[in-house]
Amino acid sequence: MADPIVISPVSGKLTCKCVGSILEFGGKILMLDRRKGVLGWACPAGHMDIHGEDWSDCESREVMEEVGINFYTNSCKPRSSFDADINNQCSRGAAGHWWRVNHYVFNQEPMIKLGEPDKHKGIGWFRPEELEMMELEPVWRAILQRVGILKNYVDPHLDITDGKFTPAVNWGSPEGLKSLVPSRKSLVELHLMVEDVEKSIDSWLKTGLIKRVIVHLEAMSDPVFVIQKCKEYEVEPMLAIKPETEVERLFAHKDDFRAFQILAVNPGWSGQKFNEDSLAKIEWIKAKIPNAIIEIDGGVNPEV
Repeated sequence: MADPIVISPVSGKLTCKCVGSILEFGGKILMLDRRKGVLGWACPAGHMDIHGEDWSDCESREVMEEVGINFYTNSCKPRSSFDADINNQCSRGAAGHWWRVNHYVFNQEPMIKLGEPDKHKGIGWFRPEELEMMELEPVWRAILQRVGILKNYVDPHLDITDGKFTPAVNWGSPEGLKSLVPSRKSLVELHLMVEDVEKSIDSWLKTGLIKRVIVHLEAMSDPVFVIQKCKEYEVEPMLAIKPETEVERLFAHKDDFRAFQILAVNPGWSGQKFNEDSLAKIEWIKAKIPNAIIEIDGGVNPEV
């Protein structure tokens, strides 16, 4: 065994060769949840680490080892392919990786099997909109954006304040959203900082322009109703708490919500200082609800 650390023709830098395989069936992408290295979901990939191995041999070996798919029996040919230098962490001493990434589309669903359980803890097929919400390895988020499977822009975040839950009023009605976002090409993450969430959520969700709705634990009296509405309109729910709210209160909702927001400022005015106590809340969620998606809002800057 040897590590093929070479000068990349892409950048001229010392890099380690590796392959990555985007495997698609029925509009879904096959992903692995890694235990080691940079944690997160990723496509099958690995180093070219056998003397005499070429790109094709390396890829076939890695895909078989990690997900149990035999490229030869499935007669696979890539739909697209590209080479790129990516300066992600290399455990083998190189400055980065010389990636060769191939994108395959299967006509029939291949049999899959989670391989190398010491390295991986999960496997599954996911739609692009599901991948957008998942914790992906940064390099794979960048690769999937490059090939157009994921969007490489951030959907707008819109705060709705009612002058009751917050001291300010900043928006009129859901009808106004249709003029601001005239199509579903860019969906909105909607932060409802309002009292009586149950009274207003339906009118916002039925616009069809909401990707994710953030509701506050402090303003929600009927979580079952909120979850049902989100399912009805196929909107991702996120549960938020204000700075003074104990983070432990989120635990009772871990089965209904998979995404949580820590508000690091008092709801209302912009320009407030970041509340350092928010960092401890993030650590608590990571420890107690390990698969949760965590968002932090308010006072965030490069220094934070």
